[in-house]
Amino acid sequence: METHASHAAPPNGGTLVEHRVAGVTFLCRQTVADELRRIYAGGGSVFEEVRDQESSLVLYGRQPLLAGKLGGEPVLVKRLYHGGMLASLTGDRFLSSRRFRTQLECAEFLAANGLPTPETLFVAWRRRGLLVRGEIGVRYIARAFDAASHLFPSPPALPADWRQRIGAVATVTARLHRLGVEHGDLNLRNFLFVPWGDIHILDLDKAHHRRPPLLSSARRRNLARLERSVRKLGREAPARDVEAIVSALHTAYRVEYAQPGAGTPLATRRA
Repeated sequence: METHASHAAPPNGGTLVEHRVAGVTFLCRQTVADELRRIYAGGGSVFEEVRDQESSLVLYGRQPLLAGKLGGEPVLVKRLYHGGMLASLTGDRFLSSRRFRTQLECAEFLAANGLPTPETLFVAWRRRGLLVRGEIGVRYIARAFDAASHLFPSPPALPADWRQRIGAVATVTARLHRLGVEHGDLNLRNFLFVPWGDIHILDLDKAHHRRPPLLSSARRRNLARLERSVRKLGREAPARDVEAIVSALHTAYRVEYAQPGAGTPLATRRA
């Protein structure tokens, strides 16, 4: 039996309605509701459905992401996993649905404040006993690329526009912090450059929204996480290139945080 328990209306388009089917709770846009009902009523998952599509793409971050179709919509779907030292023990098992709802709430808040993020098509979770497992699907953007793959290609070669790109990363980070958002997994793979020139922030399920602006201690902690990402992802690149990127990141961040931008497109900002 299906119920409609609540509605959410993120500014990036469409109303999300909450459903319950065969023990799965999901919030989704109307365009994919019928397909989700079919999948979950049959005991499956969107991840499995997309994986079996002939035209699906496998994209790798810390965990595999799958790009395909859902109800005619281009979708990028992932299962949620824990990170950190205990990840091998906890895996994809959670005690609550909090992280799934955080994805929606934070995406709505950032979009309302001018920071783009891919449109969330659905979040879904199933509780079995005390544990919750689930998945998230966002609109897939073809021909987009993340900051990590652009700044640190293989073989290593510093791109001509590296200052522009790391400046855009710094701008988004500073704006997040002014809004009171501490990203729980701030790394270069979570900054996506899209074909029309924007930069999107990804993986909001571990974000923390606090009273703005973030305290200086939280800002330093979050920026240090991003710097570690630069050094880790750039371990095959020349050390001088990595140091130049780190220095430009901090410089651009300080400038942006001290003097908030006046709406200049993020992808064209320079450090």
